[in-house]
Amino acid sequence: MTEQQTIITPEKSPSGNRIRIAIADDQKLVMKGFVQMLERIEDFEIVAEAKNGRELISMIRVMEQIPDICIVDIRMPQMDGFETVSELKELWPKLRVLVLSVFADEDYVIKMILKGINGYLTKNCDPPILFEAIRSIHENEFFLSDEMSENMMRALKHGDLSEPKFTPKEQEFLNYCCQDMTYKEIAKAMGTTLKSVHGFRDSLFRKLELHNRIALVMYAIRTGRVLIDR
Repeated sequence: MTEQQTIITPEKSPSGNRIRIAIADDQKLVMKGFVQMLERIEDFEIVAEAKNGRELISMIRVMEQIPDICIVDIRMPQMDGFETVSELKELWPKLRVLVLSVFADEDYVIKMILKGINGYLTKNCDPPILFEAIRSIHENEFFLSDEMSENMMRALKHGDLSEPKFTPKEQEFLNYCCQDMTYKEIAKAMGTTLKSVHGFRDSLFRKLELHNRIALVMYAIRTGRVLIDR
């Protein structure tokens, strides 16, 4: 990140208040870099720096006021990002969580979405994107990296997608798709072949004009097609 990049920032948060941020990342240099960068933004305030999820939760427990947003890495010792998000959402359901990770795998993103995160970015994102994500999440929006198009994100956030008819098998596939299961495991659960499962997936992609499983899961959750028990 260059000096010039760190000072390119959008307008202040619409609320006009400072956004209280807690960060959990076990890499000291990464943590130091993010903290220094975020502290230079007028409407951001760093209230906790933890090296893992367990330490982050301990810090939040003794705060008079919980953070507005927690930025969490995935790979951490003692308590990784998945466990951390589950614990945070159980203890403080309204706490907003942004995952910031080197992993861009579809399975990781879906698993985190199902755990209730409010946003997911990769660590190679440009600083202005990180700033935008923090502000968007603070305003109760969902934020993903640009793996999904701007139009798709707008539709998912505001429920603008049309409601096409699904076959019973497509709905069954969609239900399984929103669980932590591979396509092979879904095929076994449905008592069918992997080829058939790919057919259900591709049919839903066409009907909904989507292009990946992440978008499909987001659609199912946002429209209530599938109810998630977290």
